Amino acid sequence: MTRHRAIRFLAALAAALPTLAIATEGGASSFPRGGEDFLVAAMPPPGWYALLYGTRYAADKLAGREKEIGEGMANVYATEFSEQELKDLVTFFKTPLGQKLLTTEPRAIQSSMAYMNTWAQNFAEIVNGEFRAEMRKRGKQI
Repeated sequence: MTRHRAIRFLAALAAALPTLAIATEGGASSFPRGGEDFLVAAMPPPGWYALLYGTRYAADKLAGREKEIGEGMANVYATEFSEQELKDLVTFFKTPLGQKLLTTEPRAIQSSMAYMNTWAQNFAEIVNGEFRAEMRKRGKQI
C-alpha cells in the first residue's frame, strides 16, 4: 500500500472517530506550542528556598513538525495493514460497536493496568515471603 493511501485512511479514520480523550485539562497541551519550561531549585540553610523559573519559546523554529507524526503513523499503518483492511477498519469504527470500542477501550486499558499492578504487587509479596521463609530455614534473618 502506498503512503498516500495510508494517509487517506488515517484521515478517514479520524473523521470516523469521536473526539479523542486527551489527558490534559480542557484537551489542550500542557505547554504553549513550542514552549519549554524548567525549574531550578536550591535549598540553602533551612528556611531559605530559592526558585528560578525559565521559559524558552521556539514555536516558529519548530512549526510544522506535527506533520511528521501523521506521516510516521501512515507509514506504520501502511506496513501493518492492507488497503482493504484499512477500509474495513474505517467502516468498523463508524458502527455502533466501533464507536463503543473507541469510548470504552481507554477505560478498559486503564482498569487492566490497575489490575496488573495490584496482581504484581501481591505476587511480589508472595515471592518475598517464600524467599524469607527459605532463608530462615537456612538460618538467615532478612
